[in-house]
Amino acid sequence: MNTISKDSSMSPTIIALVDQLNAIITAANNLTSEIVTTVDNTGTDSQIPSAKSVYTLFENTTGITIISGTPANAVAMAETLTITSGTPADGSTVKVGGKTYTFKTTLTPTEGEVKINGSLSAALTNLKAAINHTGTPGTDYSCSAANANVAAGTLTGTTLVCTWNVKGVIGNSDSPTTNVTNGSWATTITGVNGTVGSLTTIYLDTSYLYVTSGNTISQSNWYRLATSNSF
Repeated sequence: MNTISKDSSMSPTIIALVDQLNAIITAANNLTSEIVTTVDNTGTDSQIPSAKSVYTLFENTTGITIISGTPANAVAMAETLTITSGTPADGSTVKVGGKTYTFKTTLTPTEGEVKINGSLSAALTNLKAAINHTGTPGTDYSCSAANANVAAGTLTGTTLVCTWNVKGVIGNSDSPTTNVTNGSWATTITGVNGTVGSLTTIYLDTSYLYVTSGNTISQSNWYRLATSNSF
């Protein structure tokens, strides 16, 4: 693989970044395999094999854009329903992802109804099933399909986490509500747009080189390679 050429139009900062990248490419030419680490927003790295294959993105590519900074992988908004105590009353409601769910002692059935089934834990279990359209429709709830915008995830005896189906800031506009006694919603993860990039876009910060085969505002396709250590 060839190193990247420098010219007089580049700023000193970009020239320094190109020098750093060229050092990585030179090292990569002497290797047969490396490890690529995905950008992880939880602090836990996930590794995929053969960073050598990532370097081939550069080999026959012209017009590479080198940008100083750290690209973002898209993050989906998540919101948590908490009902601290008590059993939802018959007719009380929860709205999330644009759809209203009504807790019922007995299903009538009407679209959006969720069976309370005698306890808070059972009611939340059925609410999760209704949002995801799992469990037993017609028995646990009355919904014709899964929620179009969110998926229900982690469930405890008093809480239920819902995550927006599309990553990015789009989910931040959701306004969940509930009139269940002792119930409330809170945003637990704020949605973040991904940094748009392509095969010809490279980001560099003080610790990592970032590459992607293509990323949009709703995708998480950026990968990083440590630049401070030899491979």
